[in-house]
Amino acid sequence: MKKLVLTCIYIVLLGIFVSCTSYSNQLVQLSTTNLFPTLSSEDVTAFVMDENGYMWIGTSNGLNLFDGKNYRQYMYIPGDSSSLMDNHINFLFKDKHHRIWIGTNSGVCQYLGADQFKAIPIPQQYTKVYQILENNKNEIFIVTEKGILLYNEQKNSCKKIFSYSPTNKNGIKFFTDKESHFWNVTPDSIICYTRSFTKIYSCTNPAAQNVVNAIIDDNCIWSAGGNGLLKFDLSTHTTTIIQNSVYFNKANIVPRNIIAYKDKIWLIAKNNIYSYNKFTHAFLNEDKMTTIIFKHFSSFISTWYVDDQNNLWFGFPNKGYTNLQRLSNDVALQHHQLIEKLNNTSIRSLATEGNTVWGIQDNNDIFSYDFASKKFLQFKGNKDIQGIITRRFQHKINNIYYFKDHIWLISNSRLMCYNYKNEELNLQKVFRLGIENIFLGNTCTDDKGNIYATTSTNELVKFSSDGSKIDSVSLNFPIYERESTILYLKSGKILVCANNLQLSICSFPDGNIKSIRTTTSNNINGITPICMLEDKQNNIWIGTNKGLYVMHMTSHTLTHIAAVPDTYISSLAENGNQGLWIGTQQGIAEYTKQDNRATFYPTTINSQDKYRVIFNKCSASIIQDSIFIFGHTKGCTIFTSSAMEKSTLPTIHLEKILINKGHNNNGIDLLTNPVKSVQLSYKENDIIISFGAVCYSLAPQYSCYYKMEGFDSEWIESNENKQAIYSNLPAGNYTFKVKLVLPGKENIFSEQQIHISVEKAPWFSTPAILLYIIIIIGIIMYINRLYLHIKSDRLVMQMLQRDKEREHLTNEMNMNFFANISHEFRNPLTMISGPIIQLQKDKKLSTESHQLLQIVLRSINQMLKLIDQMLDFNKLETDALKMQISKYDIANEISDLIKIFETSAVRKNIKVESTGIQTSLFVWLDKDKLSKILSNLFTNALKHTPQNGCIKIGLACIDYNQAASIIEDLPVYQKYVHIYVQDSGKGIPEEQLTDIFKRYYQADNKSGLKYANWGTGIGLYYVKRLVQLHHGNVIAQNVKDGSQCTGAIFHVLLPIDDSAYEKDERLSVEKNNFENLFEDTPTYPSTNATIAIDPSKPHLLIVDDDIQISVYLKSLFEKEYNVTNKYDAESAIAALENLEPDIILSDVVMGEMSGYEFCKKLKANQLYCHIPVILITAKSQITEQVEGLNVGASAYVTKPFNPEYLKALVKSLLQNRDNIRSLLLSSSTNNSQTITNALSAQDMAFMNNLYQLMDSMMSQDDLNFNLIAEKLCMSRSKFNYKLKGLTGETPIHFFLKYKLNKAAELLKSGKYNVSEVADITGFGTVSHFSVSFKKYFGVNPSEYK
Repeated sequence: MKKLVLTCIYIVLLGIFVSCTSYSNQLVQLSTTNLFPTLSSEDVTAFVMDENGYMWIGTSNGLNLFDGKNYRQYMYIPGDSSSLMDNHINFLFKDKHHRIWIGTNSGVCQYLGADQFKAIPIPQQYTKVYQILENNKNEIFIVTEKGILLYNEQKNSCKKIFSYSPTNKNGIKFFTDKESHFWNVTPDSIICYTRSFTKIYSCTNPAAQNVVNAIIDDNCIWSAGGNGLLKFDLSTHTTTIIQNSVYFNKANIVPRNIIAYKDKIWLIAKNNIYSYNKFTHAFLNEDKMTTIIFKHFSSFISTWYVDDQNNLWFGFPNKGYTNLQRLSNDVALQHHQLIEKLNNTSIRSLATEGNTVWGIQDNNDIFSYDFASKKFLQFKGNKDIQGIITRRFQHKINNIYYFKDHIWLISNSRLMCYNYKNEELNLQKVFRLGIENIFLGNTCTDDKGNIYATTSTNELVKFSSDGSKIDSVSLNFPIYERESTILYLKSGKILVCANNLQLSICSFPDGNIKSIRTTTSNNINGITPICMLEDKQNNIWIGTNKGLYVMHMTSHTLTHIAAVPDTYISSLAENGNQGLWIGTQQGIAEYTKQDNRATFYPTTINSQDKYRVIFNKCSASIIQDSIFIFGHTKGCTIFTSSAMEKSTLPTIHLEKILINKGHNNNGIDLLTNPVKSVQLSYKENDIIISFGAVCYSLAPQYSCYYKMEGFDSEWIESNENKQAIYSNLPAGNYTFKVKLVLPGKENIFSEQQIHISVEKAPWFSTPAILLYIIIIIGIIMYINRLYLHIKSDRLVMQMLQRDKEREHLTNEMNMNFFANISHEFRNPLTMISGPIIQLQKDKKLSTESHQLLQIVLRSINQMLKLIDQMLDFNKLETDALKMQISKYDIANEISDLIKIFETSAVRKNIKVESTGIQTSLFVWLDKDKLSKILSNLFTNALKHTPQNGCIKIGLACIDYNQAASIIEDLPVYQKYVHIYVQDSGKGIPEEQLTDIFKRYYQADNKSGLKYANWGTGIGLYYVKRLVQLHHGNVIAQNVKDGSQCTGAIFHVLLPIDDSAYEKDERLSVEKNNFENLFEDTPTYPSTNATIAIDPSKPHLLIVDDDIQISVYLKSLFEKEYNVTNKYDAESAIAALENLEPDIILSDVVMGEMSGYEFCKKLKANQLYCHIPVILITAKSQITEQVEGLNVGASAYVTKPFNPEYLKALVKSLLQNRDNIRSLLLSSSTNNSQTITNALSAQDMAFMNNLYQLMDSMMSQDDLNFNLIAEKLCMSRSKFNYKLKGLTGETPIHFFLKYKLNKAAELLKSGKYNVSEVADITGFGTVSHFSVSFKKYFGVNPSEYK
């Protein structure tokens, strides 16, 4: 499960890493090129249009990228390899792969996109570039001042393929034809070269005089000079002179440039522009073009270019540039004398008559302009026009009408009629209606010059054209209001339109008013009429504050023109039969009836912005049925329909996506690297999308909108910067759309889109979410598991607490029980000790009896000490044990204890050395507790010291510093007594040095060391607690000789200052009645004493480390057995070969080697495995008894034991041994099942091997026992010991008896006679056989049956 979880996490992390590194679009560094409203220089030298429709314009001071409105300028930047090579641009070229090449005075470079250029390495002497050519094989050739270079795209290098002498750049012109040949036009010749520049043709140029330029068009070279216009056919190599020099001289034609455009060859001369039609062969003087170009620009044209939209561009030295279509529009919209004369003054009203237009300016000035004579007159309202200024105020003129030299000026309170003569205005008639409190409302005029006006008296007044007559008609409904207008119809009636488009017809002179009930599907509430127009089909067009409406007079149906936006319409003019021209707050709009479409145009060529001017009410006029004049707040707009029809709609392009990453401008250049989709990382979600509308001539008014689908809910109108800025764009998939829209509904004419995908941040990606889910699930599982674990631990703690309390209660009960039972033990011990002491004083008893009584008393004394220790331990656990301090000679006390344990050490041949106890040292101590401390330490040392070892005991009085060097963190006292006990055993494992003082600690049996008390595990714990009661401490260490451990040492430090013990601790000690039960030091016979051996007695080996038990066992068996005592298993094994015991009694719990291990090792040895072993131990558990029997013990006896039972057991085992020996001696084969069951596997194998050897040597009289021992892999002595131990016989006697038993079997079979049997069994003579047989069986061989 854990591996599965780790695998899932690894896969998820790998997914996160892939999501962080995946990115499909390569970002490039984009420069922050600023946009400029003008060229970098007016000295234009070259043009080229790229594949996106943007115009590149080269100048003598930089390169410009033009989108129809703004310029992006590129300059040479020293040290920047991605900039231009030089600011002086000589030539621009677009190859067949749509790459832009730039030729400069310092070499040639290529535009890479993202505002970066790549320099093309060329030889230094060919740096001035004049032309760049491409042949049909897509090879690029660079024409320089001194030669032609071939560009190697793979190596990005150029090599010279043709050279010539430097000359004027206009004198050298190269072209390529369909055959990839090169044509060179010079001032005096035309030459053709192959691809390798081998000359294959040349001819004299007939137009050699003053040749200014040459072009190639329709596979012909055209050149112009002083001798005429030359046409050279590249296919036929024929020349044609279009006009001879005589005509040129007569027409004063001095050509300065030659242009091919729209099937014509254009010649730019000094004073005129001429054209030659290649099909009609007509040679024309282009007066109109001459006027346009020469008036506003220059006759010197530095360069020209025909773009992909067939638009002709001109570049001029130091005078900028223009294009032909733009020039036509400029004439119509900008370069008009009337517009210049008005000087941006607001026009309130216009009136026309013939070729003349009259108008009122905002300052009450009156002007007139004759379109035929181009004469402009202006009359100042404050001095040239009588009647406008009165004594009270200056009247504001709202309307002007003109009819046959009569001018009407109308204000709110008066009408003034003027006679126009000799360029003067003479006041003829004034109608002062304001004096009568009559105010004029709306006015109109008919075709006879009559003026109609509504008044505040609810009348419709008619004024004659010359002001001589006035008629009025009373109306039956109020029409004098600002939200109404009137119109004179062709039928001679007056149409009145009031608020909410309420229409009525009024007739003169009868004054009948008829309301028109119109039908409409539109809501016209709140619609206010502004102006009205009757077209040639008698339809009434109404301009309102919310769009355009039309009413059909026949059906009275009122229709809203949805194609025109719901904007303020101030003036209307009919455009023939096609539709209307409309003056709105959004510019000039052309409405075409046929396709029901409205196209908006700017008021000037540079006013694409909406709301730049506001067209005034009823200020539209038509001159000559083709020239339209619309007055507005900044003058007027003059145009022709034909000029407007030449306008083109712009196209929208996505330029680049700028991604802001700190201070770096990284992004994607969409012009040079057009892509359909862009994928951005989560860090790249701050983007700026640049787009542009490309248009180089007059364009209809349009709006640009953009929208990020998936983010923007609505379309957003773009500002002038044409940028969409998005910050912190959320992760997701989007579609960015940009569109150009004409005013109206759904008039989209150009649209672009790109898909943008923003990746999720790694921590929000799908793998991350999966990881979060896994983590959350893991946390939930962990919390759940932790909760269950805590709950379980809480239950366990509660159970442990209950167990602890139960254990504490049990321990307390046990302690109380042991304390009580200990007290109870004293009574029977008293009854035992009293008689024993009396018997010991009886001198009639034998010495043996006295020894037994001494053993009993010693055991009673030991038992009393154990009882006292049990009582003290109980008091220690309950903190009830108190110190009983008195001053004692500690040296004497230690000396007495040493004497007691020295007797046991003597039995094990252990040497006891003591130091520091020869001098008395009186200190404060608890004598009883000191005895218990040292008794435990002496006992441990005795148990773990091997035979012939040494125990060292020392005593010293030291100061605090010396004591602290032995044991740290001691209480600070001046003096300490230092007692140490050192053995010569194998030491204590380092990891157990501190554990041995823990309560109930018992060393692992496999460790080979048992420094804890074997029975309870409280001995050393008891020592430590008693030492701490003395305000001291105890520590265990290993004694090392080099790297080898030579034993363990225990240091006991006890303070001896008077201040160490409180007064209540210095109490008199209750005398222990049993303390001196046995005052005499026990004496044991030495193990080295010579003991007489009785060969007739079996040999008994006793192995026990408890000397008293050993002595007692010996006293039990020494009368019937030869007894030997050993006090550890190691020494017993070492002595086996010399002792040759018949039976072994062994304790189980001993020092280094336990009784189990001793028995197992004995049974594993072939030499000793036949010896019976009886294990004697205090371990009485069934499992322990089974373990003992499994390791090969013959019997398992638990302590305490019955001496008679033990004697009987030993005797029984020896009797069984004798029985097996009898079987072995009475049989000639090993096939007896009794023998097999009685012997161990090793002994049985030994006997089988011996039987086989004896059978093979049966015929020999004397056996070679050395050979037999060798084949049994034994020495002769060991063989003799082993055979005697199993059979009780020597090898000679055992082999003799074996042969006799074999002979008896042969005789009994009846197959052999006596002589044959004697021979088979290896007897030398029959007599020898017979004597031996009769001696063993009691009968002669011949008599045996």
